[in-house]
Amino acid sequence: MAIILKIKSIIDHVLARAFILFEVFIFLRLLLKFLDANPEAFVVKHFYNLTEKVIWPFNSIFNDYIWNTYLIEMATVSAIIGYAILFFIFYTVVIFLFTVIQKIFSKSHFC
Repeated sequence: MAIILKIKSIIDHVLARAFILFEVFIFLRLLLKFLDANPEAFVVKHFYNLTEKVIWPFNSIFNDYIWNTYLIEMATVSAIIGYAILFFIFYTVVIFLFTVIQKIFSKSHFC
């Protein structure tokens, strides 16, 4: 039983850290677009190429919005929200599975 709780704790920690890192990268893209970073700069160009792959599913949901003279890339905002919802669903399923496994092992004679 203690092993299952330890594995659950490790997976919980890894999932939370991965999600935060993922969301920070997407938010940095939003910030670079908002501040009108030069897309031809080496770092910005490669960062856009890297994040474009995860933004792609959300490209045509909403049109981009211009606030004063700043661009708000709505595909990126949609991706931040969409991936947060997806993570919540995935995390809930993982926690549910660990709860079921924990109950199975607590009723067995292995512990």
